[in-house]
Amino acid sequence: MSDESTPRRFRFSLLNLLLLTAILVLSLTVGRLWNKLRPLREDVKRLRAEVGELDIEDPKLVHAIAARTYQQRVWRWKIWCPAGKSVVVRMASHDIPADPTVLPKPDGRLHLNRNNPDAAEVEVTLSSEQLTDGAVRWNLHADGITTHPRVPEDATQWLLEGSSGWSGGPRHETLVQRPGEPLELLRIRAFYNTNQVPPPSPPKEGDGVLVWVEVEE
Repeated sequence: MSDESTPRRFRFSLLNLLLLTAILVLSLTVGRLWNKLRPLREDVKRLRAEVGELDIEDPKLVHAIAARTYQQRVWRWKIWCPAGKSVVVRMASHDIPADPTVLPKPDGRLHLNRNNPDAAEVEVTLSSEQLTDGAVRWNLHADGITTHPRVPEDATQWLLEGSSGWSGGPRHETLVQRPGEPLELLRIRAFYNTNQVPPPSPPKEGDGVLVWVEVEE
């Protein structure tokens, strides 16, 4: 008598059918909810950016966002300073290069979160001011500390008379610094008056203001 094994038949029970149906329905429901939530998430992100709220992607990296001020010559940022990092805001008040990869010698600097080893969100403001002697200076402020870089006399026209040029900022979205690279917050170049025709070839350097963030080792 031969001992032949009988092939096992696949059995599909009612319980398995109900389980598969529940998984299918759940997947469709999650997919529909995700599609409905996606535009809402984008709206929330946009609204947060409009009021200057940071979206932290990696707490170990510097993040920054510009908040709207609705004032002339006044800018405000919120900057995320990672724990244990020496974060410095630098600014230049003249000879702003046209090359976006070039940084000039800074005229002023301000350390952020200096006395706190933990991560922190710091608000930084920059505004221009004309003094009683006619000189123009910047007010770079954060954490109760203000530095006052002065603008060279031959570079004040755009601040006093409203010259025009090319502007690179501020950007009302969360910016993330790449490790080892500066994070640019503001680059304004003013090299002709508002009632003049723009020159065909902008100069390599011009009046204006440049603000960026670096991490010191």
